[in-house]
Amino acid sequence: MTNNQDSLVQMFNKQKEFQKLLTGVELPKVDYTQLNYTMTALLAELGEVLQADKNWKNWKKTKTEVNREDLLDEIVDVYHFIINMTLYLGFDANDVINRFFEKNKVNFERQENNY
Repeated sequence: MTNNQDSLVQMFNKQKEFQKLLTGVELPKVDYTQLNYTMTALLAELGEVLQADKNWKNWKKTKTEVNREDLLDEIVDVYHFIINMTLYLGFDANDVINRFFEKNKVNFERQENNY
């Protein structure tokens, strides 16, 4: 396992610990009630990313300065809820890592074949 994969596993493990503290549930475990809460929170956090950097509004002539620390905090919150969602669907970090590289290979092959 590479350092990056190791870091992702650590992120998942920390989030599992936190979710057990909050909900008492051992993860990964399929839990659609918690999944619904998590998906709502994920959408809210994505909105907070957009609020932290409003320069995505291409129709605005004036660009605003972005507080990169606030932006990074919101992005990290998104990761928390993506990890939660993955765990509440019964997957773990290694499932994500393996599938990511499989899918990434397919994506490159599609581009090479004018997909």
